[in-house]
Amino acid sequence: MEKYIMALDSGTTSNRCILFNHKGEMCSIAQREFKQIYPQPGWVEHDANEIWATQLSVAVEAMQKINVEANQIAAIGITNQRETTIVWDKKTGEPIYSAIVWQCRRTAKYCDELREKGLTDLFKEKTGLLLDAYFSGTKLKWILDHVENAREKAIKGELLFGTVETWLIWKLTKGKVHVTDYSNASRTLMYNIHTLQWDQELLDILDIPLSMLPHVQASSSDFGMSAASYLGAPIQIAGAAIQWLRDEMRLIDSSEDSEYMAKKVKNTNGCYVVPAFTGLGAPYWDPYARGTIVGITRGVNKYHIIRAALESLAFQVTDVIHAMEVDSHISLSQLKVDGGACKNNLLLSFQADFCNAPVLRPQCVETTAMGAAYLAGLYIGYWKNLDEIKRNWQIDRVFKPRISEAEREERLAGWHKAVERSFRWSEH
Repeated sequence: MEKYIMALDSGTTSNRCILFNHKGEMCSIAQREFKQIYPQPGWVEHDANEIWATQLSVAVEAMQKINVEANQIAAIGITNQRETTIVWDKKTGEPIYSAIVWQCRRTAKYCDELREKGLTDLFKEKTGLLLDAYFSGTKLKWILDHVENAREKAIKGELLFGTVETWLIWKLTKGKVHVTDYSNASRTLMYNIHTLQWDQELLDILDIPLSMLPHVQASSSDFGMSAASYLGAPIQIAGAAIQWLRDEMRLIDSSEDSEYMAKKVKNTNGCYVVPAFTGLGAPYWDPYARGTIVGITRGVNKYHIIRAALESLAFQVTDVIHAMEVDSHISLSQLKVDGGACKNNLLLSFQADFCNAPVLRPQCVETTAMGAAYLAGLYIGYWKNLDEIKRNWQIDRVFKPRISEAEREERLAGWHKAVERSFRWSEH
């Protein structure tokens, strides 16, 4: 299995992810812009949560473009916009203010005051930098001075500071690692480039607690392990909707009951369920989306909700198929399915209706286990070749579209309207 190096390029206007192979070739690339915020003339901000969300989304997208799994990523490297300043709550992980971008000039007057105090040479000698609003230190001081209770919380050790790479690493490790490298630290006006330490004298001048600052280490070193839930496991699991009906809502006793219950009504009575329990993956990439039930009227009962939840699985697959069709310029002619969910006949009927193509279910739906068996069997010669294996694949049933184009468009439009209601719900 070929391995790749993942490069996260967090720029000023967009985030990119590039996968490189051993030859140094770019094998996959994904990019997404994020919003530029201009509160006042000369002020520039970013939404730190959006930086994280877009960076994570392009990482997953780049992997999916060439079907790369997490165990094929040998390492992650990060390159980032420098000097941009983020302060967040150590416990909740929420930024206390927008990220102040390197371009922002709001601390220019304060830099003038430092120069007037004769501190230019001191900062230059220790940091190698001029006193300028460009750098992170004065931005950090501004946040502590202007955000309510920020300085008190910082003194108590409740706030963390970082430039973009520190923020991304902290998020990727789920708060386990608060770190930066020499190159980023040296652009903060707080780091002594001779002793390779945060300089207490400069911190005293800027009135910044040392406890806020990340550990500093060499650029080429181990900065921790990314959490498996981000890159090592799927971001939106379709089957979770049925589990939710069973375990949390207790509307069904078993997954198999969903088909029986859903058939008790002819439609959802205008109800839609969006199971964005941990955000939305492809093609929306919104980790702040949350689950919603919309279109509820007095006539909606539990059977309508169960049917809507079942339909949501087919809607989600249809969205991904449509995105693939757009990217590949290839129209879907048929859909082969597997896995436990495809035992549900009603679900596969919905799928055929919404994606407007025949859905083929094999006799054996446990394809993962079968694949492992085939590999082992091929190795020992139990099966002679792939052609022999291909002949083993048998169709159990074909589900064909039954609804009109007008009804399909209406149902999909309703679904997309419901999805929009779930966007960025948990964002603060």
